[in-house]
Order: sequence, then C-alpha cells, then structure tokens
Amino acid sequence: GGALAAPPAAERIPAKRDVASMASEGAGFDYVLITASTPKQCEEYRCLLNRRIDTGLYPKKPQFRCYSDPPRGRVGSGGATLLALVELYREEVGSKDGGDDLKQAIDFLGSRRVLVLHAGGESRRLPCYVPEGKLFAPLALPRSVCSAAAPPVILDLLLRVYCQYPWADGEVIMACGDVIVDFDTGPFVAATAAGKYRRGDICGFGKAASYAQGSRHGVFAFDNAGAEDAVPTLPVRDFHQKSPPAVLERECSLVDSPGNCAVDMGIFSLGPRWIEAFFSWAFACRPAGEGTSSILSAVEASQMYFDFFLECVTASLPSQPREAFVARMTSEGSKLSEAELSLMHEHLSPLDLRGAPVSNALFLHFGTIPEYPDSSVEALRRRMWPSYVTAMAASEAGAEVGERAGMDDGGIFKINCGSEGGGVKLQRVSGDSSASSMAWVENCCDCDFWLPSKGFNMIVGLHDFKLAQSEPLPDGICLDGRQLDTIHCVAVYGAKDTFKAQASPDAVVFCGVGMPTWLEQRGLTASDVWDVLPALDLWTARLFCARDGSAPDGQSEKLRGYWDAAAFDKAWFLGAERFSLQQLNGMDSAAKRDARRISFRS
Repeated sequence: GGALAAPPAAERIPAKRDVASMASEGAGFDYVLITASTPKQCEEYRCLLNRRIDTGLYPKKPQFRCYSDPPRGRVGSGGATLLALVELYREEVGSKDGGDDLKQAIDFLGSRRVLVLHAGGESRRLPCYVPEGKLFAPLALPRSVCSAAAPPVILDLLLRVYCQYPWADGEVIMACGDVIVDFDTGPFVAATAAGKYRRGDICGFGKAASYAQGSRHGVFAFDNAGAEDAVPTLPVRDFHQKSPPAVLERECSLVDSPGNCAVDMGIFSLGPRWIEAFFSWAFACRPAGEGTSSILSAVEASQMYFDFFLECVTASLPSQPREAFVARMTSEGSKLSEAELSLMHEHLSPLDLRGAPVSNALFLHFGTIPEYPDSSVEALRRRMWPSYVTAMAASEAGAEVGERAGMDDGGIFKINCGSEGGGVKLQRVSGDSSASSMAWVENCCDCDFWLPSKGFNMIVGLHDFKLAQSEPLPDGICLDGRQLDTIHCVAVYGAKDTFKAQASPDAVVFCGVGMPTWLEQRGLTASDVWDVLPALDLWTARLFCARDGSAPDGQSEKLRGYWDAAAFDKAWFLGAERFSLQQLNGMDSAAKRDARRISFRS
C-alpha cells in the first residue's frame, strides 16, 4: 500500500484550459437534464443538486433539471430522452392552450444547448450507494481541493468534459451516467475554430478498444474512405451490438489503430435536424392498430419502451432498407411493433450519422462493488479534478496524490469519515500482503476494527462498530450501515454476491457462498428470509437485523454470524426485526447521507 505514482506520460489526459471558472463564468451549455427511474429518486437528485447550487459549488448556468420516468413504468433510454426534452420545453415555453406545439418545441430546442444524463435504475450491483444513485456516489478526492460545502461526487467529474466541449446552438448531447468518461476535446475545439468540425445530424463518440472488448458493447463501423484531414468525425455505415470479435475485425477495424475497433462511449451529439425528425416521429399518431394516441402520449403512459442505442441509432444508419431495419430490430429484441419501427425509420433514416474516434479517452466503469473503488482511485491517480477546483488547488492536490493520496498502509482509503473523537481506526492483521489490496471506508465514524492481511472490503455508513484483532473482517465481505429515522441496521454481503434475480435458487450467492448452503449451515430455510417463494432474488430477502440495545461489541459479534456459521445466533436472527436491501434502500435518504458526509468534512 505505497503511494500512488503519477501515470506515465502516455496515459495522461492532455492538459486542458482551467475549468475552475465554470462556477464564475458559466459553462458553454444551457441545461443539464438528469433522468431518474422514480419520483423519489428524482426528488433526491433535486435535493442534492440544490445543496450544491445554493452553496455556490455549481453555477447558476447551466440550469439543472431532473425528470422521472412515468409512474406506470420505465420507458427505456430512448423514451427517457424524449420525455426529458419535452418536459424542458413545457416548463420553459409551453403553449397557451396547454397542448404541445411541434414547431414551437423544435424552435425552442434549436436555440439551446442541452446535456441529457441518464441516471435511472436501481444500481443493484452497488447496493451501498443505491440512495444516491451512481451520479451522486462519493469520490476519493483530497479534502484540500474540494469544498466542505458538499462531498465530491461522480457528477462533478462527468461535467468537466462537457465544460471543455465546443458546443453549437441547437445541440443536444445525450450521455450515460454509469461511467466516468474523459477525453481530449482539443481536436474538436481546433476543428470548430477552423470551421471543420462536421458534427452530422447525429454523432457518436467512440473509444479505441480490442475486438474482444467490443464484443460486449456497441461498436461503430466507420466509412474510412470518408476521412478528411482536420475533420475529427467519420461517416458511420453500421452500428454493431455485441457482435463476435471476428465480425468486428472484418468490419470495424480502425485504420489508425490496427487491432482495435471504436467502442460506443455512451455519448451522442444530436443536431437540430435529428431533434426535429425525432420530435416529428414522437408527435405523430401511432400506426393503425396501435391505438389512437400519439407516440409521445403512449410513451408518457408507459405503453412504449425503446432504447436510444438500439432503435434510435440504428434507425439513423444510411442506406438501410426499411425491411432490413425492422427485421434487425425485431431479432434484437425491440419492444416496438413493426409499424412503429417503420415510422421511426421513415423519420430518422434520411439523416447524416457520423462518429468521432476520440483520443486519450478514459472510460471507467463504476457499476459494481469491485469496480467502484478502483475507478474512483484511478480517477484520482490521473488527477481528474472537478470543474470547480482552481488551478492552484489542483496543483497542490497533485503533490498530495504523489505523497499518499489519502491511502493508509495496506491500501485502506478513508473518505468522508469522522475524525478526532469520532474517528475510524482500521488496521490489517499481519500476514501475506498484496499491492492490490483495497479497503474502501466511507461515511463512517466511531469504528475500531481489523481487516484481513490482504484482500478487498467495502465499508460504508458504519457507526459505533468494533471487531477484535483475533476476528478480522474476511476478504470480500462488505458492511453497509444504515441510520434511518428510527432504525440502525448493518447489511452484510459479499463483493460478488448476486444482487439481481437468478434463474434458480442454487444460483443465488450470499456472503460469497451459495444461498442454499448459507441457509443450511445456519439451520434456516428459504421461507425464513423470503416472503414469497421461489427464492430467486437476494434483493428481497429479509436478511438484515435492526440493531438492538446491545453494546457495539455484542452487535459486532452477532454480525459475525453472517460470514461465520459457527458464530450465528439463530434465535436472535429469527426474533429480530429484519429488512431486505430493497426495504433499506426504499427507506433511506440520499440527502441525509450527504448531510452526514458534510458534517464529517467540515
């Protein structure tokens, strides 16, 4: 667990102009629209944003808006993009009779610059940060560079690249909020200044990656014959979805990066013509047999679900016959009818689809327990500072990263934790060590316990917790403390547990072992922890006990039973008020957790 070295020169993101001025001079875009899955998640996002705006951490421009999927159900990334843009138009302009006016909506968006960030979903594979959602999960950045007004979060880093980008009037950029993305915007700035940035009607951004990597993602097939000097985009002739490596090698090889293909980064620029065509499709009546409402009305009623990357991008491919598009979408699982797909093709197929292979791209996933700390630390190692960090503070932080980077011996990261009397004392037991060991400790106080000599642990939200040196936390076990209004509960689970529903009970994994085995070792049955059988979904299992009045040592001893069957107290477990991860996250508050972090940082 030594100091983090600076990345090699070849790996560094090129230096950019100081974007600390984002707060004072405003960004180059007008709105940030953040989509959420539920009204509760949407309201949590608003609270977290308002706190950052009210304290001056975020500027008044761009304006932030949050929109939720319809109450009847999710509508896909395509539907969410449509509804967010329509809601923005209604809030800012609307119409005298309360109805929607297609020309008015197109004119409004045609003079605005809008960033759409999709941040919905349960984030099940990162259960400790479900209340915040991925956008507002905390980062391991030095206190010296970040304001005490609010802890640094993923959104801070996502905004930085869009503050660098050379926006055009009427441009909408749609991006996914489940990865940390950064790339050199210099070529786009230079091309814009020279009048050579050809954005097309829709333009996707791609990162060079191996064919094996590409086989798990969307991949652009560029028309390399259309390459022009100083024009950073290429025509796109096809857009593959999880095609085999051999197909990608044959059809998607990059001329300037042999052996690689351009993997979709989840970022698309949508020009005024594309938005007009998209809205024209959405405002049109649904085809005969699909009901009499418009496409838009059907999406608002959760009667239509479509994916931006599947249907919308593929419909924009050039020279693609309608029949081929419909057959392709049907085979790839589209939920749209043949008539609805045909109507989409009619509106979007005449447009110019281009792609931008970006240089020096950083693409960090943080959707799972093992990925999240690694990606946060990698962002720190590469000195990715939020846009509100001043150049001087960034320089000082660079020296701090070179020294210790907030990491204790043994790869222990303590972030947003209590100090002094309410501090967190963690140590590794002696034994074989590993340079790759990681312990992510966040939003904790009044803790004193031991970790294994090496391995991975994620510890979030603990208060008043003790473990003796003779009984260290095992490798892979995570502790997730929840301090609700009247309940204090610690959820215990494994870093690689199955947090999504499985096909059979035998496939469910809890605390690193098969769930049937875990239950049997403790004299339990599935009906003891699930209200409804078959027992396929760990998310709904009532496994986590509300804290009783015992002392911290006694409570910790009972929790040992989750990873050590010999220490399991069956009577305590069955007699306790127990909650599932679904219930804990439903009752928790991201705003209160954020306030707790602020109190620790101040």
